[in-house]
Amino acid sequence: MKTPDLVFRGGWSSADRALVPVAVPALPEPHAARESVLRAVDEGADLVGFAGTGVEPLVAGARSKFPDLVLAVGAAEAPVAAKAVRWE
Repeated sequence: MKTPDLVFRGGWSSADRALVPVAVPALPEPHAARESVLRAVDEGADLVGFAGTGVEPLVAGARSKFPDLVLAVGAAEAPVAAKAVRWE
């Protein structure tokens, strides 16, 4: 039985192609972190995860530039991650 294709981010993703996740750390230089996000998406990332404290500006920037991009936030405490990804 053929595995069905997946609709992801509004497009079809073949079941024989893995989704590409990329982790972007909250770097001391915000510009470098933003450039990492742009490069990851340009190179085919399907989803981008952020780790560390102070990721809120990165999440906001990624949302404004790529509104359909799936984002994740890793944090030691759930409320920190929830605050970073909350839609306002």
